[in-house]
Amino acid sequence: MTDPTVFEETLLKWEDPIEVTADYKIKMYIDISNPLARKKNPLPPLDKNIPRDEILNGMFPVRVFEKDGRKFIQFVSAEDTKREMLKYLEKELENKMKERQAR
Repeated sequence: MTDPTVFEETLLKWEDPIEVTADYKIKMYIDISNPLARKKNPLPPLDKNIPRDEILNGMFPVRVFEKDGRKFIQFVSAEDTKREMLKYLEKELENKMKERQAR
């Protein structure tokens, strides 16, 4: 577990951290973030009505970190986004790609 300030910078929007207490049950999601995981856990059929947060949390692992001796988790946000935010994120992605090409 790490401090939340040292996570890799990302364009993903994260929900507010949730403190994990003894009575808090962390829902484990099937990891579909890489091809090897998909071989072990095949994707569900498309006709199944799967909640958006389950898909996102399967693709993007939950962040787990400790702060001030307390354990926290953080999920990717499943909140809808606005067109302006998408344009902003597209420009940010382009800038990051240009920056990495320069290295």
